[in-house]
Formats: sequence, structure tokens, C-alpha cells
Amino acid sequence: MIEQDNLISGSTENVDLTKKGRKPKQANYFDVQEETAVRMFLLEPSWEERNKIYNQYLRDPLDKMISSIIRRYKLYRKDMDFIEIHTDTHSFLMTKI
Repeated sequence: MIEQDNLISGSTENVDLTKKGRKPKQANYFDVQEETAVRMFLLEPSWEERNKIYNQYLRDPLDKMISSIIRRYKLYRKDMDFIEIHTDTHSFLMTKI
């Protein structure tokens, strides 16, 4: 009855539609705080302040993201261990930033 009333009045508020399937995870690598830190990092002219921003806000989420990328896409190589692959990927991403 509520759905019919909402359809008639044109309002879609308070309509609870249940979705099937897996619930989305809430763990984001970069949330609002990290996004703000990226903007501050890109706009900061001094290298000392950039290093402070990076070490305080961006290092841990970026390391977690890189580890997840390596494991998810199986970027393993026989001649390199995980730490070398991680360092190489980190270096590549920092040059892109």
C-alpha cells in the first residue's frame, strides 16, 4: 500500500527495496580524509611538507592498496620476492602521482 501511495504521489521516499546478493564492503583505501590529503599533497610546493603529508596520511592506505593489487591480479614474478614487487609498484604509482 505504501509503494502504491508513493507511486501515485510521485514520491520515492521511504521505499525500502531489498537487494539480493553480496553486501558491499565498507573498507575503502581512500576515504574523505585521504582524498583531502592527496589534494594537499598535489598543491603543496615544498618537498618537506609533501613528505609529512605522505607519511602521515597516505603511506598506510597506499601500501594496503598496492598489496591488494598484487594479490588480486597475481602480479608475482619468479625472479622477485613480494617486497621487491611491492616496492616496484609503489615507485611506479608515485611517478604517476
